[in-house]
Amino acid sequence: MELANRFVNNYLECIESFGPFERGQLFYCVNETAEYLWVHSQYTILGVNEFKISTAHRSKFKLC
Repeated sequence: MELANRFVNNYLECIESFGPFERGQLFYCVNETAEYLWVHSQYTILGVNEFKISTAHRSKFKLC
Protein backbone atom coordinates (compact mmCIF):
# COMPACT_ATOMS: atom_id res chain seq x y z
CA MET A 1 0.00 0.00 0.00
CA GLU A 2 1.44 3.36 -1.03
CA LEU A 3 1.34 6.32 1.29
CA ALA A 4 -0.48 9.36 -0.08
CA ASN A 5 1.59 12.53 -0.27
CA ARG A 6 4.75 10.70 0.70
CA PHE A 7 6.94 12.93 -1.48
CA VAL A 8 5.25 16.34 -1.08
CA ASN A 9 7.41 19.05 0.58
CA ASN A 10 10.51 16.85 0.29
CA TYR A 11 13.60 16.72 -1.88
CA LEU A 12 13.76 13.78 -4.26
CA GLU A 13 16.73 12.23 -6.00
CA CYS A 14 16.29 10.66 -9.42
CA ILE A 15 17.68 7.12 -9.10
CA GLU A 16 16.97 5.98 -12.67
CA SER A 17 17.36 8.14 -15.78
CA PHE A 18 14.23 8.57 -17.92
CA GLY A 19 13.11 11.17 -20.44
CA PRO A 20 15.04 14.40 -19.78
CA PHE A 21 15.77 13.45 -16.16
CA GLU A 22 19.21 12.14 -15.26
CA ARG A 23 20.18 9.86 -12.42
CA GLY A 24 21.45 11.92 -9.46
CA GLN A 25 19.43 15.07 -10.21
CA LEU A 26 17.58 16.58 -7.26
CA PHE A 27 14.01 17.87 -7.33
CA TYR A 28 11.66 19.43 -4.79
CA CYS A 29 8.16 17.95 -4.78
CA VAL A 30 5.58 20.74 -4.47
CA ASN A 31 2.43 18.62 -4.93
CA GLU A 32 1.45 14.98 -5.23
CA THR A 33 -1.80 13.35 -6.29
CA ALA A 34 -2.73 9.78 -7.14
CA GLU A 35 -1.81 10.50 -10.79
CA TYR A 36 1.01 13.08 -10.75
CA LEU A 37 4.02 14.52 -8.97
CA TRP A 38 4.71 18.22 -9.46
CA VAL A 39 8.41 18.88 -8.97
CA HIS A 40 10.73 21.87 -9.17
CA SER A 41 14.36 21.69 -10.31
CA GLN A 42 17.02 24.25 -9.52
CA TYR A 43 18.29 23.68 -13.05
CA THR A 44 16.56 24.45 -16.32
CA ILE A 45 15.78 21.31 -18.30
CA LEU A 46 14.37 21.76 -21.82
CA GLY A 47 13.73 25.43 -21.02
CA VAL A 48 11.66 24.88 -17.86
CA ASN A 49 12.29 24.08 -14.20
CA GLU A 50 8.86 22.83 -13.07
CA PHE A 51 7.51 19.47 -14.19
CA LYS A 52 4.35 17.39 -13.90
CA ILE A 53 5.44 13.74 -13.79
CA SER A 54 3.19 10.69 -13.92
CA THR A 55 3.23 8.63 -10.73
CA ALA A 56 4.09 5.68 -12.98
CA HIS A 57 7.66 7.03 -12.55
CA ARG A 58 7.45 7.34 -8.73
CA SER A 59 9.80 4.38 -8.26
CA LYS A 60 12.51 6.29 -10.14
CA PHE A 61 12.84 8.73 -7.21
CA LYS A 62 13.86 8.38 -3.60
CA LEU A 63 13.48 10.74 -0.66
CA CYS A 64 16.61 12.64 0.29
